[in-house]
Amino acid sequence: MHDFFPKTFPYTPGSAISGIVEAAGADAADFRKGDRVLGSVDGAFAEYGLAKANEWVPIPENLSFEAAASVKGGADSAWKALFSEGELKSGQTVLIHAAAGGSGQYAARLAKWKGAEVIGTASAAHLDFVKELGADQVIDDTTTSFETSVKDVDLVIDLAGGDTESRSWPVLKRGGTLVSLVRPPKVLKNTELQQNSIPAFRFAAIWKPSSA
Repeated sequence: MHDFFPKTFPYTPGSAISGIVEAAGADAADFRKGDRVLGSVDGAFAEYGLAKANEWVPIPENLSFEAAASVKGGADSAWKALFSEGELKSGQTVLIHAAAGGSGQYAARLAKWKGAEVIGTASAAHLDFVKELGADQVIDDTTTSFETSVKDVDLVIDLAGGDTESRSWPVLKRGGTLVSLVRPPKVLKNTELQQNSIPAFRFAAIWKPSSA
């Protein structure tokens, strides 16, 4: 991980955090002392932290500090995969592997919020949960090969790993995108695309180490 996130000592770890605002600067007009917030701060394991106002959001009243602190990791990764890298738009179709997981469940909700058609893969025990998240189609990946019932998707979010990536390329429509948060995607050659009847895609298959 040091190759991707180099650190020097002394170093205080941690980034995702929830807490109470102790003081707010002149440019942080939306916050007041005593506000409950969640977000990011370098060195989150310290007792106090300093962050920019755009790195924080209020904590809903029905959410505990513990639950709020866990939001940043899954939600942040899901948002980046869907919108920063995947450029998902309303009306498009997204296939989310491991949709019941920490990042997958946020991805399913966010994609549905965006107005996309959501297809999620999960194990049998989590199928109902993924449906409750708003998925339009849920596939039991322990008994069904998703590539037999899915085609022409605009975006694939791979949170599963293994051979899921190689099986996902053929279900993309021309110009589609695959984003993986579990490993660097395999770069397919044009000859391999032709041999396997895989439609041409916009190569935006971007892997980023999931530190958040």
